[in-house]
Amino acid sequence: MAERIGRMRTLQCERLRAKHSDYDRGHLNYQVDVNGALAELIFADYLNCQGVEFTTTILDQGRDDFDFHVKGDYFVDVKYVSSRELRVNRRAHNKKNKVTHYVFIEPIDDYYANYYRVPYGMVRNWKVKESFTPFYYLEL
Repeated sequence: MAERIGRMRTLQCERLRAKHSDYDRGHLNYQVDVNGALAELIFADYLNCQGVEFTTTILDQGRDDFDFHVKGDYFVDVKYVSSRELRVNRRAHNKKNKVTHYVFIEPIDDYYANYYRVPYGMVRNWKVKESFTPFYYLEL
């Protein structure tokens, strides 16, 4: 399912990436989109298993702020962990949005994943480095 959603996101985001080159990861776009979808599906499954009420924007690529609205008025942006760092794009973090928390998903295997929940305000205290764009990071 993550591959299908990732493929859809890659196609939907072509125009966005043409306008905003900092969203473009070149030949990595598809894998980044699949990984993001996988992280969101894992988090949705976790919330479902816990009986937590939520809405999600997994299929709505018009949004660029939160991925989940969780009961209790939490707005969560889900990130895939692909290295031994938690990472948040600096520009996206610093613009006004509704995000109250980030949840970082680090898949371990087909059945298990590590979850890291970070309040929005803590990210500003992280170190900054640059790859495609500047990003905040915290080493695991």
